[in-house]
Amino acid sequence: IIAKGVIDPIGTPIQNHSENLFSTGFFGGYQTMDALGSVMLGGIITASLIQKGWHNKLDQRRVASIAILVAGLGLALVYGGLLYLGSTSSSILTAELSRTQLTISIVELILGNIGKVILGICVAFACLTTSVGLTATVGDFYANLTDNKINYKWIVTFTCFVCAFIANIGVDAIVTIATPLLIAIYPLTIILIILNLSNTSVSITRASVIGALSVSIFDGLNAAGITFPAVWRIIETLPFANEGFAWILPTLIGGTIGLLIDLIHNISKTKKHKAIKSV
Repeated sequence: IIAKGVIDPIGTPIQNHSENLFSTGFFGGYQTMDALGSVMLGGIITASLIQKGWHNKLDQRRVASIAILVAGLGLALVYGGLLYLGSTSSSILTAELSRTQLTISIVELILGNIGKVILGICVAFACLTTSVGLTATVGDFYANLTDNKINYKWIVTFTCFVCAFIANIGVDAIVTIATPLLIAIYPLTIILIILNLSNTSVSITRASVIGALSVSIFDGLNAAGITFPAVWRIIETLPFANEGFAWILPTLIGGTIGLLIDLIHNISKTKKHKAIKSV
């Protein structure tokens, strides 16, 4: 689909006068749930590497890095290609179309009815790989949480039935329901990923998450139509609030507090050690 759309564009990109394009694209990316999925799927991938015989941490990182490069390149090609297809359709299709209608219309203009069949197959396989991994994660989590009192197979079966029901309410309805929750928890996920990569302490991580949550929870409630005017007036004064990133400063403040806690703890620990040593 992308190759045909690049070789034979359906239209010419027109100038876009929209504001806050970066934040719009950034928050739109929340809907893919890639970061949320990666946090959970990471455990499955690590367990798979161990089962395949890569017990050494360096070997695990080497193999995982290769997989990351392949996956990253694939995502870049797909999302970059869809970005290009969207730009070429800007002079043909109207902004009133829903996300689903827009995608289907673009594909139909590029390849006709056969394009819609190909798109359906692509989406089915893309969703299948994610749903299998996440369903397995849910089954493992609740089986361990209940000490296997609730059977893994029953949990997985129940999850599949619930997801099948939710999937049929439509993409736009799912996006509407999910958006407030994603706005509330996505900053926490981003922070956890960054801090885990930098191997920071529990104190810094915990304080940073609390700082982000102090703002993101109200962002999520606001997206759901539940507003707290007094709190919102304070949030609007924070840096990057207009772009939707008001949680950045509280996160940095929280991380700094966590760092100070660590420093005080280390100083106290050092003094105590010296006192014991002198005795």
